[in-house]
Amino acid sequence: MLRKVQILVEGRRLELFNDEKIEVNSSIQNIADISKVFTDFSQTFSIPCSDVNNQIFQHFYQTDVDSTIDHNIRRDAVIEIDLTFFRRGKLSIEKANVKKGDAENYQVTFYGDVLSLKDKFGEDMLSTLDYTAYNHDYSAIEIQNRIQDGTTYYDVHYPLISSNRIWQYNSVNPFATFPTYLPAGILAQLQVADIQLTHGAIVFNELFPAVRIPAIFDAIENKYGVSFTGTILTDKKFTDLFLWFKNKSTFTYSTPPIQLIFDSIDSSSGPNYDLIPNFNFTNNNLNLSYLNGVSEHFITFSINSNTNPLATIFIDVFQNGNFYQTLNVTTLSGVVQLPNVSGMNDNFTFKVRSDASCDIDFFVTYSVFYNSGGSYISDFVTVLTTVSNVITYTDLAGLAPEMKVSDFFSGILKELNLTCYPTNINTYQIEPLEQWYAKGAVIDITEYTDVDSIDIERIKLFKKISFKYQQSESFMNKAYLQNANKEYGDTSYQFNYDGDDYIIESPFENLLFNKFTGTDLQVGYSLNSAFAPYIPKPCLLYKGEEKGVFFYFDDGSHQIPIDKYVAFGQDLLYNNQNYTSNFGPEVSTMLEVPIANTIYATYYFPYLANLFNLKNRLTSLKTNLPVSLITGLKLNDRLIIRDKRYIINEMKSDLTTGDVDFTLVNDFRPLIATGIFNGKTDGGDIIVPIVFPNGGAKPSAVLSADISGDLADVYATPATVYEEQNVVITLPSVVEGPYPIINTITIRYNLEDGTVIRNEIYIKQ
Repeated sequence: MLRKVQILVEGRRLELFNDEKIEVNSSIQNIADISKVFTDFSQTFSIPCSDVNNQIFQHFYQTDVDSTIDHNIRRDAVIEIDLTFFRRGKLSIEKANVKKGDAENYQVTFYGDVLSLKDKFGEDMLSTLDYTAYNHDYSAIEIQNRIQDGTTYYDVHYPLISSNRIWQYNSVNPFATFPTYLPAGILAQLQVADIQLTHGAIVFNELFPAVRIPAIFDAIENKYGVSFTGTILTDKKFTDLFLWFKNKSTFTYSTPPIQLIFDSIDSSSGPNYDLIPNFNFTNNNLNLSYLNGVSEHFITFSINSNTNPLATIFIDVFQNGNFYQTLNVTTLSGVVQLPNVSGMNDNFTFKVRSDASCDIDFFVTYSVFYNSGGSYISDFVTVLTTVSNVITYTDLAGLAPEMKVSDFFSGILKELNLTCYPTNINTYQIEPLEQWYAKGAVIDITEYTDVDSIDIERIKLFKKISFKYQQSESFMNKAYLQNANKEYGDTSYQFNYDGDDYIIESPFENLLFNKFTGTDLQVGYSLNSAFAPYIPKPCLLYKGEEKGVFFYFDDGSHQIPIDKYVAFGQDLLYNNQNYTSNFGPEVSTMLEVPIANTIYATYYFPYLANLFNLKNRLTSLKTNLPVSLITGLKLNDRLIIRDKRYIINEMKSDLTTGDVDFTLVNDFRPLIATGIFNGKTDGGDIIVPIVFPNGGAKPSAVLSADISGDLADVYATPATVYEEQNVVITLPSVVEGPYPIINTITIRYNLEDGTVIRNEIYIKQ
């Protein structure tokens, strides 16, 4: 029996053909491209050009209709099957079919919510995010605090990375191969950069800031009206990851940009064109539209008054919300010149910044030029504006790496092998891939499966999998490349298969740090092989531990002795284990031993170990599922067919008939996922993620989870949780012996239907 499919576009129900086949392909992780997150999409299907649909699509086929919607932008849509929610996403109109002058049908495509998230980001750059909450007073004492203090939870730190000279320590050069072509005089100059001496002190304005990754995610949430959830977001392996904000060779200070406010009209002249209405005094924008007879439009800025004549003043111009250009209006007028073109309809907004504190008044003049009676004349209107309290705060947006928001977001997902999927309107769950699979319900679909015809094929595995960072220009990285014949932090694994090579390429650069011998002082160098500063690719850094050292810091007036600092690099200590942001097991620059908990080992190995199991096959089969399963099945649910268990590689659902074609991969994971954590003999706290499993074939939400230890002095805080979160497990001290003490932590999940699911994790001391 055919199911009733309904598609709602922005809350309005489309009219569908009775016999139209609507198929939706669903996949989040696919063995053909293991580093990407996929989404739902439908094959293009047809809907009638009915009165209802014509209203929704505003007669798309009629090019002379002035539409109020942009057909190039996908529209919010929901699919229901027999009045049961199925998917939320976006609908795109592809084309219309007109026969003998009559419109017959529209062809549309449905896309899942993950793609909708990318649509929200568009082409926006990281610099367009609002970092106001993280801007701080740009002063030497503030920077000193953020160098030294590893206890306060700063969202912005200043890593010790040089961008203009080679720091030495105790007259020792960094461990690198110096170019032989450099003159002896250049090498001699290195002696003046000993940061253990007052004349070589690290000057506060040498340093660029680094911003905590969760802070950038918060800025994304605020800009696009979305929410991200998941225990990974409060996991130290995520929260102590920073992005270095450097987009110029050497540091130059600028205040945060402040919106230009239109106050009042100063003067105007308009015998032919009244330009006053073009200024919007409510939204503080200037609209430029096509004017018949006009040749050019001009926007001119000039300073009326400035409380700090020594300040350099910049105006950032934004066209339709996108950055257009920057004008330096310190001494001369700044001019934006635009041709008058058909269809022109642009909104301009303006922001002001400076290299020093000041209060400024501007004249903003909008003028149009045209030919009248053989003379080239203009009409204009001038508006007085004010910008007050331009203060010496950091301008993080102005220092943000040149990177799209979408590339940053997908890069973090790729870096930590995270999956992302919608759980509600504008709410997205983010979690490590293996954690996502561990939450999947185990569902037996044998009775719905056509077991008479099942295709089983060899999984086309890769013969080589490479994990790569962006190539670094740092002389430290170049020296490593010469010695190791590979880029620092990269790794690759080769297999005796006849498949293709597969490269997982991070969009980030992995800067090699240098620790001075006999100290805990570790620094980085954003200097190329000629010791010239360069602009790196976006760099990810781990915030390490606070270390006791001695060096000098120059606050602009004095050389101050420093006795501690927060180390940055690739290392992280968490739950009594060392982790690294390297893909491969490099020797830690700080600890001077290899770290086994690499990005590959922590986030990629479990999935690949299951995939590369010699018993694994790619199984293709057909099913006919009831509505409850089609609408309730999650892509991380594990399916049982006869005596075998599978994970879903891809599913193609015919929404009208219930026919679902699966491609499946064998699942050799433990039926119930258990975690093993390391404690210390002197006790202390361990952070454990509590995730809620899927509710099974008949979805029943998890209401709560109770966490308890096997001993009275082993306990969780909180002991009961009502949503996924990290909890603290407190352990007692134990007597050290030849064998570890094993603590069992029991988790009881209480489901809505009264069912209790039990799981265990173990902590060894």
